[in-house]
Amino acid sequence: MITLSTDGKTIDTGPAARLITEGEKNADVIQIEMPVRYGTLDLAALTWVLAGVTDRETRVEQELAKDTSGGLTLQWTVTGDWAAVPGRMRLELSGISADGAAVIKFTGNPIEVRPAAEIYGLPRPELSEQYLETMRELVEQAREAADALANAGLKILGYYDSLTALAEAVTNPQIGDLYGVGPSGEMYAYVWDGEKWAKGQTLSAAAGAVSSVFGRAGDVTAQAGDYTAAQVGARPDSWMPAAADVGAVDGATGQGSAVRISNRNLLDNGDFRNPVNQRGQTSYTGNGYGIDRWKVSTNNSTAAVSVGDGCIDFTSDASGTYINFSSTVEKVKPGNYTLSFLVDDYTKAQQIFLQGKVSQMVFTSNLLTMTFSVAETSAIAVGIQKKAASSTLKIYAAKLELGSVQTLAHQENGVWVLNDPPPNYAEELAKCQRYYQLYTSAAQRPTNGADCRPVMRIANPSQGTIAISGTTYYFNDANL
Repeated sequence: MITLSTDGKTIDTGPAARLITEGEKNADVIQIEMPVRYGTLDLAALTWVLAGVTDRETRVEQELAKDTSGGLTLQWTVTGDWAAVPGRMRLELSGISADGAAVIKFTGNPIEVRPAAEIYGLPRPELSEQYLETMRELVEQAREAADALANAGLKILGYYDSLTALAEAVTNPQIGDLYGVGPSGEMYAYVWDGEKWAKGQTLSAAAGAVSSVFGRAGDVTAQAGDYTAAQVGARPDSWMPAAADVGAVDGATGQGSAVRISNRNLLDNGDFRNPVNQRGQTSYTGNGYGIDRWKVSTNNSTAAVSVGDGCIDFTSDASGTYINFSSTVEKVKPGNYTLSFLVDDYTKAQQIFLQGKVSQMVFTSNLLTMTFSVAETSAIAVGIQKKAASSTLKIYAAKLELGSVQTLAHQENGVWVLNDPPPNYAEELAKCQRYYQLYTSAAQRPTNGADCRPVMRIANPSQGTIAISGTTYYFNDANL
């Protein structure tokens, strides 16, 4: 088990600096040894929350278990959320009192989540094979040099930078022992004549002569640390291919010359240019479902979702603290996923989120995107949160897709454009009708979801009436 120590309010993150690999879950448990007190503050009485923020500004938080039996030890189980995004991650450990009156924070050097090569769909070269091949070449060069001298009846026993180094290393030479001495390019043969080291001819012309390996004179023998990526000109372990390296479209900018491949959207009714709207209202206020498969959760007194011109208009005033627009996906398998929203003004968005897990709060363009991991098959809710302000946020489309690259939109002349044409409306309607259906009379409306067409998601949907343009309709609602 890895243990991290603290000094003052600094965490020594060194033992965990490159411990975590992308895609792992619950593989490591890390202990953090803490002081029991900081000044007059009893640290053992606090609740401890560890937060991590990546260079892509994704954030994950986790409350840590604590053991106070022999001091104060915090236990961090590295769940899949911590290994969702490769790259540097800054850690912040916060201790919070029950009444919120006391807060203390510990920080340390960033750790790195190592990328998992297989998720990029390209075979990564085995660096160890490159290193081994380079070692073979160096050994072969040394062998050729020795062979060239052996043809003249001589055998070089080793190489040294100076005559002093030779004398210190070889304390019991035999008559005829031959060594190379001097820097590369100015190396001479030295032979033991029984009394002293006699200087012979230059060895510079020896074919392929090798005088040292990475600063070490002597036999060409591999040691720990030899043949690193930098020494053999290979890419380091931390290297990840850019879009240009693989001929793909860049997920962040949408730029690239390759043919764009669009992943399947796991969200129902995610294209808001012509959304399915069975409830038939032009605007929905307060909490609850509006357009099919999407609902508003808010404590804002005026929050409303309206069907706009080729978009959804999300409005509110400055009251309240949260204004969420979200959708539920009932069954998501383990893996990495990317969530994206295309909006008209990213400064009006507070965050996009995987409900109860992680969120992205920092944006630099109108394409809002985040990547996260799902550890086990489950239902998830994803969405967007609007800032509480007297303004309108236009949302053009939303997409949840498998993988670490967004395929919702690309840029043309600096403007974000959706990759896909509007989906087939009949297909989207059929998917939405598994959760909500309208009937012109109560007699036509089945009471069991299995009797509905298409078959509804649950066996016993809730029932009621709704007025659309002055006409009363009878609905079945799965409330999902």
